[in-house]
Amino acid sequence: MARPTMAPLRIGIPLLLGLLLAVARVPPSVASDPNTFAKPNWDMYNSYDNTMQRVADMVARNPKTMRMRTVTASSIEGSYKARMPLVVVEPGGLSSGTVPADKLRVFYNFGEHGREIITTELALRVLEMLESVETLTTRIKFHEKFHEIIAQYYKTVFYIVPVENEGGRHKVEAGELCERKNGRGVDTNRNWELDWGVKERDYDPSEEYPGNFPYSEPEAFVLHAELAAFKPHVWVNVHSGMEALFMPYDHKREIPSGSDASQLYHMLEMLNRWHCKSKCAVGSGGKEVGYRAHGTATDTIYTQLGVPMVMTWEVYGVTSAHYDDCFRMFNPTDRHAFDELLDRWGQAFFAVLPLASSHNGVQSQMQRDRVVPTSAFYERSDAVLQVTRTVEPKVQTGSSTEGGNHQAVYRLRGDPTPSYTKLPSYLGSHNFHQTFRNMPPTRIQPKRQEEEDIAHRDDALGRRGGGARMRVAHAFDHLQLQTVAVWAMGTFAIGTMLTSRRSSGPKRRVG
Repeated sequence: MARPTMAPLRIGIPLLLGLLLAVARVPPSVASDPNTFAKPNWDMYNSYDNTMQRVADMVARNPKTMRMRTVTASSIEGSYKARMPLVVVEPGGLSSGTVPADKLRVFYNFGEHGREIITTELALRVLEMLESVETLTTRIKFHEKFHEIIAQYYKTVFYIVPVENEGGRHKVEAGELCERKNGRGVDTNRNWELDWGVKERDYDPSEEYPGNFPYSEPEAFVLHAELAAFKPHVWVNVHSGMEALFMPYDHKREIPSGSDASQLYHMLEMLNRWHCKSKCAVGSGGKEVGYRAHGTATDTIYTQLGVPMVMTWEVYGVTSAHYDDCFRMFNPTDRHAFDELLDRWGQAFFAVLPLASSHNGVQSQMQRDRVVPTSAFYERSDAVLQVTRTVEPKVQTGSSTEGGNHQAVYRLRGDPTPSYTKLPSYLGSHNFHQTFRNMPPTRIQPKRQEEEDIAHRDDALGRRGGGARMRVAHAFDHLQLQTVAVWAMGTFAIGTMLTSRRSSGPKRRVG
């Protein structure tokens, strides 16, 4: 048997020592000292109270085109309450009785996660641009779609939620700058029906706990009820944490099939060029973000409510920020970046209008649409929303009994008669609470799927660990043990050096 050569060791050991010294000299990319973490500048950002006052003032100045109401909602057991402001803007004048079927209906949702304060600033910018066509013209006068935007502006109804998550926002303003979830620790963007409760192997309940059952949270419940009433053609859920323009799906790494989805994808590429300097990730959230999310608003709204254009926009992110430096990670910290973001992304909410009006799915829905009664969503006073059991008769189906559907009850000021919006049918099943209540999500992805996800996430996040492991296994079959050992240690050193440039710990969730 031939004597093993020492050449690999003679070459590899100096290389390894050099790599280890390089690693030792690499400073962390972001300071880990909490005293250096960014904090909100309240001269630049608006508090929740200031935000709501500014919205109320804008609505009061424009009674012919704007209407605001607040829904106060409670959880099914009554232990948690949330308020959600809802603003309707109709530049052509508020409709009376019904909204014409040929008007484009868009629903913009901001402030779903508490720490993403910049999104509520963007809501204020959009509302300011909606105050008058003069203001809008000033902001978009150089846009290449200027004339198409102005033409569609008068033929659109805007439904805007400036701050979905009041409870989480209050926690952030009290100093919990990494708080993402609502006032009782549930991620409302994991609390929707489709694929609810599925956990990835890297599931982190501190980031994305989905609640005890779908729509357990008032915030998700209210949004679902409002969307069912408004029947939008366009839904945009606004977030921060990275720069991206996402479409379904979040729970799998693909976009829907068909020409409508393909058309939406190409529209997102146009928005990317106009408003994201071609830097945004574009496509399925489940693919482009590097992990899959389950029970999201986007997937439920697209799949079950049938909204033709469903999008998640991620407007800002500093991915190199330390894991605990959350304000810096999710929000601009200097005035120039703050103003530039509002200018650039504020226009995007109007640039999407002519694109939507030409979308085949939107046009088909408009042709099928019946007129939408305004009583369904904005001819109301402030409302109190609660989940109750109705007196609907139970239905015998085989050996089981179903019935007693949960429904949204709007109790209006001066109106003792409630109106109802039915929730998904399974929420009313006889054994629903025995099935879901107090049961944490337990559905785990199959092992093979987990390995595929890890490999994809390594690639999406720029980590090469998965590829290195495969190359090591291959090397053992073809190279001498000494060469493999040196190469593996060198790979480890390189990986350590690269990861030292990233923030430590698990990754914060976006969207």
